[in-house]
Amino acid sequence: AKLEWTRLAPILGRLGVRRDKPVVIYGSGDAANFNATFLAWILGGFRHPRVYLLDGGYTKWAAEGRALTRKYPETEASTYSADPFALEVSSVEWVRHMVNHEGVVIVDVRPADQYAGTAGAQIRRGHIPGAVNHFWQDDLRDAGGGAKVWKSVADLKASYQRQGITPDKQVFLYCNTGTEASHVYFALRYVLGYPKVRIYVPSWTEWAGREDL
Repeated sequence: AKLEWTRLAPILGRLGVRRDKPVVIYGSGDAANFNATFLAWILGGFRHPRVYLLDGGYTKWAAEGRALTRKYPETEASTYSADPFALEVSSVEWVRHMVNHEGVVIVDVRPADQYAGTAGAQIRRGHIPGAVNHFWQDDLRDAGGGAKVWKSVADLKASYQRQGITPDKQVFLYCNTGTEASHVYFALRYVLGYPKVRIYVPSWTEWAGREDL
């Protein structure tokens, strides 16, 4: 699994990403924020020294009348090393072992109807036994102009703690594939400083396809 993820290193190099330069990531609105957090999670796996997320993304930037361009940048390709690499990811067997395990909380970040089993595209609907539902978009607030930004640290902390998602526990996150889960990962790991957070990939799509689970 590690080998598959580290194949992204040459792509990062071709884009001009270097370990001695900070990276700022943004998406194009509330529904794309998890694209930005997914890349932040990947770069965290590469132990990139400085990674930042643009709060509000492109939508907020444009709404504020900031500079825009249609020109593609000229980037200087570099060699991006695959080492060190330690992506905080978990396998299906690990998650199965952690169901109802003391000191562990499994978090389903999908919409409430998918968690309840009344919606979903997979062969089976529902959620992993014992999982807590924390919809990833609930961590955002309306900033006007169609943009959404992160809620305050105090509000985020309170909302997670009310659900028993606390920093003393091992936290396992999942969605349908692993992308949306990266949004909650970013909130817990980087905004709130939780030490033990992992994303289950490929999430509910895999779990639903296995009738032994």
